[in-house]
Amino acid sequence: MSSTDAQWARIEPLLPDRAPRRGGRWRDHRQVIDAIAFNYRTGTPWMDLPVHFGSWKGAHNRLRKWAADGTEPPGGRQPLPTAGLRHHTWPGW
Repeated sequence: MSSTDAQWARIEPLLPDRAPRRGGRWRDHRQVIDAIAFNYRTGTPWMDLPVHFGSWKGAHNRLRKWAADGTEPPGGRQPLPTAGLRHHTWPGW
């Protein structure tokens, strides 16, 4: 599921310019945002990202870069859905 035009109109101004400091232009931010949303919504491993989202490495690296430089996701930072699992005691461990 991709973002609607109304959602994109609210998200796009919050993102950095598509021309990075070095190298060529980044691919479309919208495709990357849709890939990130899919990943968070489904919990699928990055390597299993469907091909219509483009390179999983590109989406993952962009998310890491944005996290490192302080680019906030729309709505601010949200806890990951699996955040509570780190405190779970697994039987036999």
